[in-house]
Amino acid sequence: MRSINLNPAIAILLGIVALTILLGACAAVEAPTLDARKPHPEKRFLVSPLRGFSLGVLPDYASRLRTAHAELVERGDRAVARRQAEALRRENPLLEPAAVLLAQVEFVEGNHHRAAELLQPIVAAHTQYVAAQLLLGRTAEKIEDVAGAFASYFEITQVSTLASDRANALRDRALEIVGNRVQDALRRGRTEDATRDVLVLASWAPGELVTLQAALGLAQAVGDSEGELKAARMLVPLLPEDNLMKVRLADLELETGDPSAGLRIFQELAGMDPQDVALAERLARAKLQWRLTLMPAKVLELVRQPQLSRAEFAAVVYWLFPVVRYGRAGSGRIANDILDNPHRQEIVRMVNLGLAVVDTTLHTFGPDKPQTRGRALLGLLRLLDLQDPRLTCLGPEGSLERAMDQQVCESAARCLLIREAAECLPGAVLSGPAAFEMSRSALDQLGVE
Repeated sequence: MRSINLNPAIAILLGIVALTILLGACAAVEAPTLDARKPHPEKRFLVSPLRGFSLGVLPDYASRLRTAHAELVERGDRAVARRQAEALRRENPLLEPAAVLLAQVEFVEGNHHRAAELLQPIVAAHTQYVAAQLLLGRTAEKIEDVAGAFASYFEITQVSTLASDRANALRDRALEIVGNRVQDALRRGRTEDATRDVLVLASWAPGELVTLQAALGLAQAVGDSEGELKAARMLVPLLPEDNLMKVRLADLELETGDPSAGLRIFQELAGMDPQDVALAERLARAKLQWRLTLMPAKVLELVRQPQLSRAEFAAVVYWLFPVVRYGRAGSGRIANDILDNPHRQEIVRMVNLGLAVVDTTLHTFGPDKPQTRGRALLGLLRLLDLQDPRLTCLGPEGSLERAMDQQVCESAARCLLIREAAECLPGAVLSGPAAFEMSRSALDQLGVE
């Protein structure tokens, strides 16, 4: 055979290539095979599908579930676990642990939404089902549903240390999310959604700031004054610097709760800032509203009526002003048309104190006639005239006996019973709220606490 003479450099190069190929082949033969069948990194959340399941499972089913679960979490054999889970579900569609095993397979394969779909109806029926709740919580975390994750973990914190740890880690953010959800629902007028989330917060964190603020907002939106009062009472101690919250609580106490408590709050606030005119006004109103609680229920209703009769106005003044109930009356005057009136006693006191007049010819009072604003203001001015020394705002002594409507209006404005004479409207029928306001102003001028 004819020999081939190679250039020495080429020969060396070919030798290196041959050696490289040989070493590579040896390495391919001798390198160990990587075992993909190893425990899943999320093994802590993939507990036995039987853990926490409250119903009984036949031994055969239980054995097959345990074996398939071990194949999944210890050796990573998803195919075996899926086949077994699907076979068990076909054999017994009511076997919920088989659905949990299938959800675990979906989770391992990264199908988080599918896993959640399988788990949600199960945890709805079995809230303490540890395997289902633990996996659903982790699944919710994967899809960034923090509130949903916390909800699942929260249900089993007493029986799972892992769930407790994850719940503690997610708690603040979950409360914030649901609290914001409530506010958003209220802005959109979706009170049913807000109610559902307020109940969720109440179950997670009763008595905490975010829950109480959500409950307060919901109560305000639906006009639930009692619910608002309950929330406000619990909020004020949590917000000691929030004076607006204190004012709202005081108003609620006066309206539907404990008027004495409302009055105390306004007294405290006014004492902290004596120069605040608005607070002083609210304190004066609170004092009168507290005084209203001393009135009989039937009389209390009068200050809410759209129109008052002469007899009804007499009853309001009688119960609001101690001087009318207990003051020395003048000579008795008789009105024939009040004998059967339920407010006869109040009318008699008003007439005998000179605060209301009887027709001297007919000896009638007209108890059922509408009470006009002019006559009401005149009666309150005469009440102020009982003061000693006499108030300068009333004008010359004896002027009220002959006062015409315009004079009454001007005197009422000077004595601060109304803001200005133009709002007097002497011929208009008096309402209960207007009587309340006029009386409050008169009590202020009398210095009645």
